[in-house]
Amino acid sequence: MKAKISFVILLATFLFLGIGIVNNSYSQQGEDEKQQVIIKDIIKSFDWYGLEYQSDYVDTFTPIKAFDNKLITPQEKNTGWSQLGNSGFTVTLDKTLDKQICSAEIIPLNPKNNPFKLSLNNKTVEGKLDSTSINVSFNPCAQSVDLIKFDIKSANDKYNPIQEIKLFTQKKIPPIDPPVCPPNSYWDEKLQKCVEIGSNINGTTITNSTVSFKVSNSNITIVTDETSKVIDQTTPIGTPLNSNDDEKDDDDKNEDNKKKDSKN
Repeated sequence: MKAKISFVILLATFLFLGIGIVNNSYSQQGEDEKQQVIIKDIIKSFDWYGLEYQSDYVDTFTPIKAFDNKLITPQEKNTGWSQLGNSGFTVTLDKTLDKQICSAEIIPLNPKNNPFKLSLNNKTVEGKLDSTSINVSFNPCAQSVDLIKFDIKSANDKYNPIQEIKLFTQKKIPPIDPPVCPPNSYWDEKLQKCVEIGSNINGTTITNSTVSFKVSNSNITIVTDETSKVIDQTTPIGTPLNSNDDEKDDDDKNEDNKKKDSKN
């Protein structure tokens, strides 16, 4: 035997022939999940300003109704907050929120592209009421919220009804382990399914070459049949193949030839 294939070359050959690598360190990153925080039952007091003072109007469309988790429908018409011209409100909670507020959704009725400000304690975001759903983020999230302010700049003859202002916290979803696949298969994260080892991979032949590759935090699976043999020479990557084995093979052959000659 003139040369032995190092474990590195043999292993690389198996990989090129379609042997799959199962990554044992699979850890899908946790994601942030939005959760609504309902405050309608902990509103202590509120104040408002605007150009509409008729009691039947202001008593119907109060700031509390901007947080009642209801939208205007044919059956539910008297919900939400509304005022005329430059207007706004302040809401005070009877206790600080134990959950941080990271985002909000503002749902106006008939938006008129008016500028607005939404403040949670001392954190403020600005934008325009230019769609029926405006999403804003607080970065970093607002902590220990107990005061909410909302202001609109508007023409004096325009009402600005706000159906709802929804507040959201973020909950971290823990990493999800991959499904357990049947024998001789592995979980493909891109395909999101179990894939048979060696399926749909074209083979390649490696001859008279040195192949090296880096594998970490992985399991390497080699599937062979009864006619195959795996030679594990455990040669460190980058170490030249030892030629002493070749010389020993030649010496063994020479010794065998000498024995045959002596018999003859």
